[in-house]
Amino acid sequence: MSRFRTWLFLYATRIVEFVNGCFIVGFSLVFIYDMVCGGSRIFEMGNFTDFKNANILMWLAFFALGIAQFAAMLFYSIRSNKASGLILVLSSAIWAVVAATFITSRAGVITTGPVIYGVWATMSLLAGYELLSVNKKIEAAVNKGA
Repeated sequence: MSRFRTWLFLYATRIVEFVNGCFIVGFSLVFIYDMVCGGSRIFEMGNFTDFKNANILMWLAFFALGIAQFAAMLFYSIRSNKASGLILVLSSAIWAVVAATFITSRAGVITTGPVIYGVWATMSLLAGYELLSVNKKIEAAVNKGA
C-alpha cells in the first residue's frame, strides 16, 4: 500500500487539498444561500431531503472547514501540513456521511451522488494520511537535526 500511496500522491496532495477546499466551500454555500435567500427549497428536491436536519450553523462550520483548508495550503511548514492533513481526514469523514445520506435518501438506491462523494471521501482520506505520514517523517528529521 505504501508504494501505491507514494505513486499516487508523490506530487498530488496539493491538488487534492485545493479541490477539497473548493468542494467544501461550494457544497456548503449552496445550502447556506438556500437557507438565507431561497426559503429552503433545496430540501424539497429528491436526494437533498435528508439534509434538512442540518441547521445553518452546521453549514457555516463546514464552510469554515473549507476556508481552513485553503489557509493551511498557503504555507509550507510542518504545522500547516499537519493542519491540512487533519482537515483532509476530517473532511473525508464528512464526505462519507454525505455519501451515506444520499444512499438513505433514496432507500438504498445507488445514484451518482454516493459514488462520487464516496470516491472523494476515500481520496481525501488517502491524501490526508499521506500528508500526515510524510510530514511526520519530515518533523522527525528536523527534530533529530536540532
